[in-house]
Amino acid sequence: KKDGSSSSFNDTLNRTTNSAEYDPETAGMSPEELKILGNKAFENGDFRKAVRYYSKAINKDSANAALYSNRSAAYLQASKQMGMDTRSMALRDAEKTIELNPKWFKGYSRKGDTLFKMDKFDDAIEAYETGLRYDEGNPSLIHSIGEARNANGGIASRDKKDTPWAVEQKTSVDYKKAFANRSAHELV
Repeated sequence: KKDGSSSSFNDTLNRTTNSAEYDPETAGMSPEELKILGNKAFENGDFRKAVRYYSKAINKDSANAALYSNRSAAYLQASKQMGMDTRSMALRDAEKTIELNPKWFKGYSRKGDTLFKMDKFDDAIEAYETGLRYDEGNPSLIHSIGEARNANGGIASRDKKDTPWAVEQKTSVDYKKAFANRSAHELV
């Protein structure tokens, strides 16, 4: 801040994602090698460490949409480990993924996943449907649309009954659990 004070949010963010700090273990690594380490940390459930590796990779290759996509997924899972709500950071990285590669479905999938976790189901459906324009028939996106509709009472604000991915309302779906289990399988 201009007055010299700092917020705990910014302090925590800087401590957990500062890719400029020297780390002899990763100093000479390529962005791809750092991404692989990030993917391993993610798969092991160490989302905070995954965020750090992806951040270091982004520092070396800031035009790589896959790095932002993976960091978005890690942020979405990292809230408890980082001690703060990281959904806004996940959304920021999803939007950066879209900016860097607007025809890649993955950015829209990440954006939809984040909006879903923010309980913005109509917006999530819209993001998933946009992703389907670039990867028609993608089963993960189709499934995500169904989850978002179920979470939203089985409907969306727009009538989509004539679309091939329309789903029936399910009354006993544990959509948040199903959503959380899906995220780990979609790193790039």
